[in-house]
Amino acid sequence: MGSKGRWRRTYSAAGAALTLHTLAFFALDRYRQLLADIGDLFVHARDVSDLPELLLIGFVILGVGAVAVAVVLERWLWWLRDDPQSDR
Repeated sequence: MGSKGRWRRTYSAAGAALTLHTLAFFALDRYRQLLADIGDLFVHARDVSDLPELLLIGFVILGVGAVAVAVVLERWLWWLRDDPQSDR
């Protein structure tokens, strides 16, 4: 399989991670609380009007982390399946 298939798998893994991340945001109250707690580390909010900033920062940070984990896991699984005797 060429380089194009490898990138397609990488983008698919990243897209799946972002989809699950977004669905969890809308479906799970505890996940939104986790995002707010992560955002609170970076935004020192004192008012309820700052809640969107807390959620946005947490959403972005956890989204980037989810994509990074998905891509690293996909690459690791690809590396495990790679045949050492193949001529590339």
